[in-house]
Amino acid sequence: MTTTIDHIIIAVSDLAEASAEYSALLGREPSWRGATPITAQPIRFSN
Repeated sequence: MTTTIDHIIIAVSDLAEASAEYSALLGREPSWRGATPITAQPIRFSN
């Protein structure tokens, strides 16, 4: 039985817009920004 969640991945078409919306919703900014090593897709994390 799962009792914790480690992370959730949400794919979006506009990372800047989604970051602003989720920052407003969650009340915090992303804690890490970068890109995937293989495809160079931009990613952001929040703890």
